Amino acid sequence: MKKTFNRHLTALAITAALGISSSVLAAGSSTGSITGSVSGQLSSDIAVLVKNPATGFERTITLDSDGTFRFPQLAIGDYEISVVQAGAVLDTRNIRVTVGSTADARFELARNDMEVISVVAARVSAVDLNASDSGLTIGEAEFDRLPVGRTVTAITLLAPGTVQGESRFGNLASFSGSSVAENVCYINGMNVTDPEKGLGCGTVPFEFYKEFQVKTGGYSAQYGRSTGGVINAVTKSGTNEFEFGATAYYTPDYLGDGQVVKNINGTVYKDTTSNEYTELNVTLSAGGPIIEDNLFFYAMYNPRKSERNYAYPSSVGGLRTRADTYFHDDERSDAFWGLKLDWEINDRNRLSYFGFSDDSTNERTRTAYSTVTHAKDPTANSSLVELKEGGATHTLTFNSDITDDFSMSVLAGRFKTDLSIIPSDSDCPLVADNRPVPTATGCGSGAAVDNNELQRDALRIDFEWALDNHLIRFGYDKETIEAEHTTVPAGGASYTYGQVGAGAIIQGTDYTNNTGGPLDYVAKRVFTGGGKFKTENYAYYIEDVWSVTDQLNLTLGIRSDVATNYGKTGVAFVKLDDQIAPRLGLTYDPSGDGSSKIFANYGEYFFPVPINTNYRTASGIADMTEYLTFSSINGADGTPSGTSLLDTNVNGTGSIPDPGLSAAPEYSAQSLKEYIVGYQTEFNDEYSGTVRATYRTTDNMGDDYCGEEIDPSNQGAICTLFNPGKGHTFAQDVDGDGKIDPGSQRYYTAEELGIPEGKRDYSSVQFELVHRSENLMWTAQYVWSHSYGNNEGGVNSDNLQTDTGVSSFLDFKASAIGANGNLPNDRRHAFKFYGSYSINDDLSVGWNASLIDGRPLSIRGRSFPTDLGYLQPPYGDTYYVFNAATQQYVFNSRGSAGRSPWVFSLDASMTYQFNIGEMDGRVSLDVFNLLDTSQTLAVNELAETQSGTPNPFYGLPMNMQTPRQLRLGLNLAF
Repeated sequence: MKKTFNRHLTALAITAALGISSSVLAAGSSTGSITGSVSGQLSSDIAVLVKNPATGFERTITLDSDGTFRFPQLAIGDYEISVVQAGAVLDTRNIRVTVGSTADARFELARNDMEVISVVAARVSAVDLNASDSGLTIGEAEFDRLPVGRTVTAITLLAPGTVQGESRFGNLASFSGSSVAENVCYINGMNVTDPEKGLGCGTVPFEFYKEFQVKTGGYSAQYGRSTGGVINAVTKSGTNEFEFGATAYYTPDYLGDGQVVKNINGTVYKDTTSNEYTELNVTLSAGGPIIEDNLFFYAMYNPRKSERNYAYPSSVGGLRTRADTYFHDDERSDAFWGLKLDWEINDRNRLSYFGFSDDSTNERTRTAYSTVTHAKDPTANSSLVELKEGGATHTLTFNSDITDDFSMSVLAGRFKTDLSIIPSDSDCPLVADNRPVPTATGCGSGAAVDNNELQRDALRIDFEWALDNHLIRFGYDKETIEAEHTTVPAGGASYTYGQVGAGAIIQGTDYTNNTGGPLDYVAKRVFTGGGKFKTENYAYYIEDVWSVTDQLNLTLGIRSDVATNYGKTGVAFVKLDDQIAPRLGLTYDPSGDGSSKIFANYGEYFFPVPINTNYRTASGIADMTEYLTFSSINGADGTPSGTSLLDTNVNGTGSIPDPGLSAAPEYSAQSLKEYIVGYQTEFNDEYSGTVRATYRTTDNMGDDYCGEEIDPSNQGAICTLFNPGKGHTFAQDVDGDGKIDPGSQRYYTAEELGIPEGKRDYSSVQFELVHRSENLMWTAQYVWSHSYGNNEGGVNSDNLQTDTGVSSFLDFKASAIGANGNLPNDRRHAFKFYGSYSINDDLSVGWNASLIDGRPLSIRGRSFPTDLGYLQPPYGDTYYVFNAATQQYVFNSRGSAGRSPWVFSLDASMTYQFNIGEMDGRVSLDVFNLLDTSQTLAVNELAETQSGTPNPFYGLPMNMQTPRQLRLGLNLAF
């Protein structure tokens, strides 16, 4: 009997979650609401009662004059909603409240022949009539049945309009064409987005998650600081029933074989035959009442261990130019924890504490590797690097329904993370050899000593006021991010060996190779500096959800953000106070019964300057590169001997720049406009469908510019934040003392600068069909989309650069020539099909399949013609390649090399439930990449290692699908 009950609850939960977009409560909310109406034969003694059987919470409210009712700020979970008269229950319905959503319940009353009022019709709608946004809400009842990775990104990729981003940025998703660095993540209302670059989120033990809300567009004025998507997660909480749990998930090594990728000459580029990955993940949990009906706890402890071993080039910078000549043994052995306390002070007030730690250290051992023997060199020395990640988070949240019509929510929290990199061999410099026949090797990892600790303090106050047909929301949201980030190069400098073709120019210099043949050289770079700095962001918003009629709802909102970035000296170098973001939404119920809706949404969104920009632009980074010829290479540490200076490039003097050198006074935040229109309907009790069209266009792009107007030498010694395609005031600092040179500051019109406007446009049409019944649940999606422009956004997949907001895309005018085209996150066609089927009460199977179009491919080089009227870019990719034999420059615009192959993936799972006495159990088997397909995910698009020197690995796969792998799971609940 217990299993049957659980099975019906599971069906209810999935019915509430599958394919339902959430309401304007939106991202960051950790609660939901119930609204509805009672029509027909009404009397003054009729009221509505809502009850959560798990916690004992219950509340009764009277009807408004028009028969409507609303229960705000309910903890997510299963509720009973009843119509009562003089204390007698006329009817009860079960309803599921999901995160950020508004569930709708409708009752119709009538008098029978004996003049007794009874409920003659009742309906709980699966269509949220208050929502005009886009996305997905999914609960544990569903994702426990699906073969998905135990990561936030794996859940995110189930939503339409999301695709896998460039793997070198981490396991992250792109939303609606945006870069992976423009998303924002919340857990229980707290912003846990990476505060440095926006690359990823803090995370609790996966078993701690109760529900996810993934929003791909159309979010409320309550939330901002994102031009991508929103991931909002809510954790489990305690109830009146004591529960204890234990889970164990074991992932053995890959079942499929790796690959050896060779160029036309037989030289190995990538070797995955020795790659291995294993993981053991255990959780212990306990929850229940401290004081029945009032005070609850839920705690989880998550010891885990993983080992990942893989071949790799000598450095991150060599991913496109060097073979896998080193082997990384990565080992993590950490314990996460999480705790949730909920105090139901009374039926109107709740106080919650939430804390967790995801602090971890990746111990990486680096050893020389042979692509001939497919093994590590037993005679080579190994080096160790510690890569830190994560930290502790603590939040307090207070929810109060001050009256039936007025409520308040207050959140205060602190999120800390440590992203430091600590090498054990800090005396050994980084050595990389890009020559056709490399011979130079270093004595250690070459990793710089990078101390990087960050902290976000958050405070937000939100109010809700139900006033006749208006639901008015307003509030205040503040975040302060502090960072301490310093970098010291290992061995004092890094050394990159290269070869320049005859007649070609070494990029970054004025040197032309007139020797008549190829010339070997070495670039000695010193990059050091940093300090303490902070950013402050705050916003006010107001929003009116107006029920114009029973069938028409309008959402009218506006948000005003202010963001200030402070440099090393504590002086603000940029203040963005012009971020006025209107948010407009519309829903129309054409049938009048809540079974369908037409919806539309318009919104403007802003993306603040990440704190990594404070480090790169306003902390006094010294960055100097000397280009040298050499006579020999030291075999002990790979450093050159017998050097002779060819040229010097200064990309940073070490002086802390004046604010006018760090950012142009006209600089404004990156922003985009979004338009959504769609239709959602329930065909019957089992099928629902949605069609949606989305258009996004950047109104303003932010980047940094280092051209001759700022640095007459065009070396990039000073780079200033600006908006491409707009007029700006720039200044110079020729002597490198950090002060604006007298008389050098002047305004340049957009025409004088001649820099193209930074642009990213995204169009899509989405189709979704959802089936839900007691035994079978599935979702089918098709998305046609097009992402086009000249700037991906926060990060740059073209050259794998992770400096969010200050990529090399527009450092120099020449860099943008040819950049217009299909952008890296353009996936023209995407099919997704996932679901689960209960064979009987004990056994179920699940699947997750996708077929995704490939990404656009380009041909990029390190060359640029001297006769186009532009100065030579001292670094970075261009869209020109120099043919040393013909002495001609060949132009190839973005996306002109076609596309990578389509990628098909099929994952499958089987779950068996059992009972032993009072213990419920579940065993599971997940198979990822069931068919062991090995399609290319990314291609090497760099055609030159230096001007006139072809890259021997151009056009080869850089990243392939992960081989087939199993995951075994055991879940016990007492």
